[in-house]
Amino acid sequence: MPAHADLSSPAVTVARADVTDPDEVARAVEGCAAVVSAVTPASSPEELARMDPDPGYFGRAAAALLAARPPRLVVIGLFATLERPGGGLVLDDPASFPPPLRPFALSHLAGVRRLQAAGAGVDWAVLTPTAAQLSYPDLAAAVLEEIERPAVHRAVAAVA
Repeated sequence: MPAHADLSSPAVTVARADVTDPDEVARAVEGCAAVVSAVTPASSPEELARMDPDPGYFGRAAAALLAARPPRLVVIGLFATLERPGGGLVLDDPASFPPPLRPFALSHLAGVRRLQAAGAGVDWAVLTPTAAQLSYPDLAAAVLEEIERPAVHRAVAAVA
């Protein structure tokens, strides 16, 4: 049983699958009008700082999601992969992003790059909460808005 089965409704299916396994992802998303991917290998920044993150994790996840070819794919991103106003990425600025979490951010960036390298076969969007406080209900509302009235196509967008 999926960890968040309580989120299921007639319009929502919560599925458990190894997001890096194309066959499992294909079975999990079969028949879906839209897929939301909100995955992380840890439950807190402190846990992430203690981990040795797999640099290919998010790239493999993106590849498996793309291979499943959902009609609409919304991925929850990491603010460290956003571009800074003066150029460069947030993850490159130690004052904006903790250096111990950089390997995790680079893995996230690999997933974004994999999506960006994909052709036009999947209409994807990466919604990335900014570093400012954003409640889970506000993020959920942004995700639902993007599914119901897509405005971001094959791009990364900050959500604040």
